[in-house]
Amino acid sequence: MSLRVVLWASLALAAIFAVQEWQTSEILYPDVWGFWTFGRYALTHAPATIYDDAALHAFQTGLGIPDENGFYPYPYPPWFLLAVTPLGWLPYPAAALLWRGVTFGGLVLALGAWRWPRDGQWDRALLLAVAPACAVSFVVGQNGFLTAALMLGGVRLLPGRPVLGGALLGALAYKPQ
Repeated sequence: MSLRVVLWASLALAAIFAVQEWQTSEILYPDVWGFWTFGRYALTHAPATIYDDAALHAFQTGLGIPDENGFYPYPYPPWFLLAVTPLGWLPYPAAALLWRGVTFGGLVLALGAWRWPRDGQWDRALLLAVAPACAVSFVVGQNGFLTAALMLGGVRLLPGRPVLGGALLGALAYKPQ
């Protein structure tokens, strides 16, 4: 299986999730929904107020999350708003597709930079396609692709481009938990 096949299949899977989200009024994949609400909030409020849990919760409830689904607080550093604010410009399903596509693409780029042994039985595309973490990140829209891309890219770049590699590793600070 080639990397190109995995990429196309992954984009098709992300598109299926986007269509599913477009056709329902329910919030199917809450993690990416939280990122989208953070972007929307930053576009319409003073960014510093995103740490006001009551204001953020009221905003999210106004966007359609039922109270029984919980609350998605913003536990990230302020600069993470730079990554999620563009999502707020889009309708939710398009933002969910963009989040999955861009973060998965970053992971593929980071993986592509590694030199993998070729023993004829496994290649990186197949391993990437069957990894349970990839399935979870696609379904729920978590930030696993982004975290993995920053980590793998940072470690890979450290020997030859230490400043860029260190910057990627430093960007992992977006995930405080």
